[in-house]
Amino acid sequence: MVSIPDIQMLYQSDKVSRMKNRSQKDRLFSSMTWGIMLFNAFALAILAGSLIYAKNYQNVLLTREAFMLQGQAETYAETLVENAIVVD
Repeated sequence: MVSIPDIQMLYQSDKVSRMKNRSQKDRLFSSMTWGIMLFNAFALAILAGSLIYAKNYQNVLLTREAFMLQGQAETYAETLVENAIVVD
């Protein structure tokens, strides 16, 4: 025959298991889903950061190219002035 303390213990263990099941069902996402979403967010952040870095690097390269072309133009202009033939 089952005693009253045994019934109370069964009731409490059943109540705890129902509470655990309820809390797992009430979750919006499982822990695995949260892990996958966190990994994807991290990958997206790395991608966005690399695009920003690439854009800044491109601007630096274009600025250097412009200064280099300006220097070459000045050199060609000086050479033309030095070798110019004056016709009177």
